[in-house]
Amino acid sequence: MSNETESARLRGLINGFLFGIASRADTQFEDTIWESHYGSVITHCSFPTYPSTEARRNDERAIGLGTYNHETGESTLDVGSNFPTDRPGAVVFDDGNAAIRTNWGKECTVNLTSLEHGIIGFLSERHLQSVRKSHGRVEGDRRGE
Repeated sequence: MSNETESARLRGLINGFLFGIASRADTQFEDTIWESHYGSVITHCSFPTYPSTEARRNDERAIGLGTYNHETGESTLDVGSNFPTDRPGAVVFDDGNAAIRTNWGKECTVNLTSLEHGIIGFLSERHLQSVRKSHGRVEGDRRGE
């Protein structure tokens, strides 16, 4: 399996897992929880930069939710960034909170169990490794991220 295929497979597993959690959650998206995480470490983010291929081609509606720190190897949620409401994806924070928008439009914030958070962490690290390999970077090489 190519690294690109492995990366897409892992991203799909993570989103499927998180969307499944969202489907059974009885919570809605809460701005106060999102805003309380400004500056917090993001352990996983699957929101695409563009909402569609056409938008990418036209360079329309691009988003950037966080800032990557090359020294620490961590991304943090930018102060003032808005939760994306025009595309599916999820952001998981290091404290186990997650903000999710499913592909059927459900938006919620949930607090993951330690097991759920551990599974996301494991799969997210594997995903990052496959992305690095597909771009010709060795493990631990953070140049260009």
